Order: sequence, then structure tokens, then C-alpha cells
Amino acid sequence: RARPPHSRATARRAVARAAAGAEGKTTVTEEVSYTDMIKALDKGQVARARFANDLSGRVLLIYKSGVCKVAQVPLDHTKTIQRMSRGGAEVSYLAPPSASGLNQAVVSAMSNVGPVVLLFGVWWLVHTYVQQKGDAEDRKKIRAKEIEEKKKLVDAAREDALRRTKEAAKAAAEKSAKEEAESAAKRTGAKTTAPAAGGRKKKGEEDDEPEDDPEQAAAKEFLSSSARVVQASKYQQYGKATTFDDVAGIGDAKVELEELVTFFTNPERFTDSGCVVPRGVLLCGPPGTGKTLAAKAVAGEAGVTFFYANASEFVEMFVGVGAARVRDLFAQARAAAPSIIFIDELDAVGKQRGTGGGSGNDERDATVNQLLTELDGFEGAITDANAVKNRVVIMAATNRPDILDSALMRAGRFDRKVFMGLPSFEGRRQILGVHAGGKPLGKDVLDDIASPNSSLAAKTPGFSGADIANLLNMAVLSATREGKEAATMRDCGEAIDLVQLGKRVKREQPLEVRRRLAAAEGARAVVAMASPLLGRVELVSIVPREGKRLGTTRLFVDEAVVRTGMWTHAAQKQMLSYELAGRAGEEAVFGDGQASSATREGVERARGLSQRMVLTGMRAEPLAGRRGALGWTLDDSYGAGESVQIDYLPGSSSKREADIAMHELLSDAYEESARLLEDNRPLLDAVVDELVTDGQLYADRLEELAAQHGLDVAKLPAASTGLAGIGQQ
Repeated sequence: RARPPHSRATARRAVARAAAGAEGKTTVTEEVSYTDMIKALDKGQVARARFANDLSGRVLLIYKSGVCKVAQVPLDHTKTIQRMSRGGAEVSYLAPPSASGLNQAVVSAMSNVGPVVLLFGVWWLVHTYVQQKGDAEDRKKIRAKEIEEKKKLVDAAREDALRRTKEAAKAAAEKSAKEEAESAAKRTGAKTTAPAAGGRKKKGEEDDEPEDDPEQAAAKEFLSSSARVVQASKYQQYGKATTFDDVAGIGDAKVELEELVTFFTNPERFTDSGCVVPRGVLLCGPPGTGKTLAAKAVAGEAGVTFFYANASEFVEMFVGVGAARVRDLFAQARAAAPSIIFIDELDAVGKQRGTGGGSGNDERDATVNQLLTELDGFEGAITDANAVKNRVVIMAATNRPDILDSALMRAGRFDRKVFMGLPSFEGRRQILGVHAGGKPLGKDVLDDIASPNSSLAAKTPGFSGADIANLLNMAVLSATREGKEAATMRDCGEAIDLVQLGKRVKREQPLEVRRRLAAAEGARAVVAMASPLLGRVELVSIVPREGKRLGTTRLFVDEAVVRTGMWTHAAQKQMLSYELAGRAGEEAVFGDGQASSATREGVERARGLSQRMVLTGMRAEPLAGRRGALGWTLDDSYGAGESVQIDYLPGSSSKREADIAMHELLSDAYEESARLLEDNRPLLDAVVDELVTDGQLYADRLEELAAQHGLDVAKLPAASTGLAGIGQQ
């Protein structure tokens, strides 16, 4: 069997031989150039020209002498055929050979070159795609393996740190117990027994000598018991590491805490420029804003050991115990360095020294002194990068930074202060998203949390992160109690009512009481809906609750008002009418002079507001500025709950003028409330009737009733800013 051609030249010669065989000739030469072919045609040397498939490409030239040659005709040379005809050459297509099997195979292969190339291209594309897909999967597996190996290294390092911590804790506890026992013995006045003349007692040798003082024996037993070691072990927190992904809604505080992580992970960035790494970070803010969680996240992100202690655990009835426990805690932390010590509720032990008296205060002062020494003692600042990596950073949290000792707050100790306030709207939405994970919440709740205009986030101004977590937990508990598979928006709304208003009290009220409460609260709701600068009425209820025996009306308060406390003069006047609407509603329903004490709290709030408006210039003709520059503090006889500055000379008539101005404000506000209720009397009656029957009404039903009785709430702002009345009087 003949071998197939393995080169382009061999293939050309095979084609020439096949063509020559088809012509009955035997003489074949090599390929000629296009120029030589033209010259031969012009001279009339070519007898026939045979093309393979088209009038271009490969052509077999059969000369008159009987010689066969192969030439290549370019695709764009269309006039070649004309020159062949003028030269007397016969032009035709090459007939396939029939005699030789080898020649037939060669011609068939040449005719199938196009499909073969196409199939090869398809195979190459498929092969490349599969290879790239396989490479992507391999890279994914490699990344997963690297992450797993890194996690194993972190876990191994954490286990090693825990082991070293336990060993250091045990050694420090034994040393601390020995020191405290000696200190207690000195304080009690007992004499220690000297060792025998033969020297110190050998290990394991028992002491048969009785104790001189039973109190000394009890003190030694207390300080050397296993409870001291367990107490020390409470400082170390075990379990899953917390990261910044678990912390949400803390705003700019997160940026400062991330910088603290950089002190551990990349200290050269700061030490090369001569910066001194902070020794202590104080987290300040209201309760429940995530101070402890943020400290855990710093330790988790930095990959260091985290020690936790409550400041109240340091102080005991024995003087010196608190200082010893501080030394013990810092000794454990240094043994496990790099590490973070977090002291919660620092104000329990860090109050200003010298306040109060007694031995308990002496113990607290000694504890503070020891803490000051540990924070910034004789060793001074650390500026070396390697030392920074193996150092201890102290973090503390407090709700009362104003009462802390000034020595604690100075630079070099707690020199970095991070304020963690209540979350904003976006912060609350992020916190809802974090705590929603793993809870059986309905699709409506999840969609609301994911929405940029989340109603749950809007209805919870002033809520801390802990309040929001508790809200979702109560919603899930309520749904589980009712046999639901998932909590809905209704469950979340009831949870908000439970947090803001308290738990319902199952107590039947007489019809007369319900009607009076409905008249008062319904009137407040109607006046609020008719006041453009007040917020949307979210709920009006006469259901008795824990801490609220009477009814309540809840308005939507804008975020700006919650954060700034700013109200315009026009908005405050409408708030006065809202507070007095309960009394006006009772008199509108039951007649003049028939109001009850159910509206007493609203009247008191109105009096306090009117006093602040008069004495701080929030009226059309303020008193302040019309008198001399002397300031005089007005007492709390008006029920404002605070002292207010007013500019007037003592003994003048300014106080009487203030009384008259406040009376005018209250009278005008009451008349405005009565007018609004008279104009919307059908709406008031409808709200009162439904409150008596159902107990409470939500915003949707209230707005539906308002639309039915001619009060177009849609023209009023759905959410007041409190600042919308700027320029109005």
C-alpha cells in the first residue's frame, strides 16, 4: 500500500501525476511559477490547462511536447483564462482518475480539505473551551484549598495561643494567689511561720503546724482555691471568631477600628513614619450599640487573642484584690501576646478618684492606680514594628465617659476615643439584614429589609442594634406561638408596638372609660392628621399596656428631628395644639367642663413646651433681647423639667410677661385644636366609635376614614421633618 504524501510539494507532484495519468501521459515535472506559465501561454507552448475545482488555484499545464507541469493561479487574476484561450490552450476541469486507487484517494482528499479544516476548527474550539473550563475549575479548587489551609493555620495558631494562655493563666494565678495570700496575712496582722532550721520544706512535705489565725486560713483558702483560676479563665473568649461582617450600622467608627487592625497586621506602615501605636481605645456610646461586638471583631480581624473582663469583677471587699486581678489579667495577656484586652463597663472602676469615702473607695482607687500603671508605666511608648506585633492593646467600653478619671483619659493611655451612637436609617437597615440571617422570616419581611425605603428601618428611629435584634426575635417568637412557619410584617409591627408601648394587659374596661379614652386619643389623631407639620399618625390605641394605663397615639418622627431635636416655631405651635387636643376632644364629645384627668399628661407637656418657646425666643415677639444682658435662671415651677435662661433684671416685670406669653400660646393652641375638631367632627366620631370597638387603629385605616370624611391626608406630608415650617409663623 502506497504511503500518503506528507508534504505540500509531494502532494502537488501527486496531483500532477494523477492528472497526467488521466491524460495518458507519463512525463511530469515540478511546479512552475505564474510568470513562467504566462510566458509559455504567450508563446503557445501549452496545449491544455486543467483546473481542479475552479478557474483559480491549482492548474495542470499539459505542454504540446507532452510534459506536464503544475502552476498556481491567484484568485484575483481573472484574465488568465483569456490569455490561455488566446494562446491556443484548451481550458477544462480535471477529471478524477479511475484507474489508480492511490490517485483516486489523493484527489478525494484534496476535494475534502474544506470539511476537514472545518471539523478541525470545531474540534479546536471545543477543546479550548473544555480546557479553559477545566482550568477555571482547577483554579477554584486551588483557591478553596488555599483558603482551607489558611483557615487551618489560623485555627492552629489560635489553639496554640489558647494553650499558651492557659499555661500563662495557671502560672499567673498561682503567683497572684501567693502574693494575695501574703498581702492578706499582712493586713490581718497574723505572723507567718518561719521555715524549719533545715531550710525550706521539700516539695510534697506537709505542714503540720496549726494556723495562728482562723481568718488568715480562710483568706488563704479563698485566694488559693480553684475559683481564682476559673475567674481568670473567664477573661478568655472561645468559639468562632467575629469579623467586621458581623458588625453593621456603626458608621464611621468602623473606619477607625479597621485602622486599629492595621496596627497588628501591618505595623510598619505607621512605625516607619515615627507614629506611636495607641495603647488604649475607648468605645463610648449608648447601651446596645455594639461596643463589645466591635471589640471582638477587631480581635477576629487581627487574628489575635481576645481577653474579656467586666470592670465590676476587679473590686472586692478586700483591699488589694482588685489591683492583683488587674496584674493577673495583664500578665495573661502579655503571655499570649499579641492580644487585646477588653474591659466592659469601665466606669464601674474608673471613676474619678477622691470621690466618696470609706474602704470600698480605697479599694477602687488602688485598682485604678494599678490600671494606670499597666496602661502606661515605666516602659514608655513602643515604636518598633516587631514589638508592636507582640504587644497588648487595651480596649474599653463605657456609657459614661464624663465620670471617668482624667488620668485614664489622657494621651498615652486611652488616647483613641471612638463614639458609637445610635444607628441611622441606613445603619438600622444593615443591622436588620445581619440579624435576619438564619431566622424564619417571610418574603414580605425580607423584601422590606432589602428595599432602600425599608418601613421597618423607618419605624425604628432611636433603636439600638440590640433593640433591633430583640425586635426580630420577638416577631419570630410571636409567629411560632401562633403556629406560623415564618414571621410576617404584621408580626414585626406588633413587636415594634411591644417594644415602644409595652406588653398588653388583659383587663376589661368599662364602656364609659373606653369612650373617654377614645375621645381623647381620637382627637389627638384627628388634630395630628390635620396639622401639616406633624408626622404621620402610625397608631392610635386605647388598649391598656404595662406602664401605660391610658391610651396612646404614636406619630412618625423624622430622622432629622430625632438626631438634632430641631423644631421650627410653626411646628412647635402645631405640637401645642396636638398635646391639648385630648382635653379639647373630651369637651367636644361630652360637653364643656366635662374633661377628665386622662389628659393631664398632655397638658403638662404643653405647659413645658410653651415655657421653652417663650424663654428661648421661639415666639413671634421673644422676651429675650428686650432687656439687659444679665442672665437669671428661672426655676422649674412651670413643669418644664429643666432650668431655662431668660434675660431680664431680677425684680422687674419680665416674669409676669413670661406668664402672660405662655398663657397666650396655650390659649391659642387650645382654640386651634377645638376649631380643627369642630371642622372634622364626623371624622372624630368615626374614629371614636372604631376605637371603642376595636381598641386600636393603624395608619392605613385612619387615612381611609379621613378620606371618607373629607380630610385629604394625601395633600399633607407623610413624614414631617419638624423643619418644614421654616419661614412660617
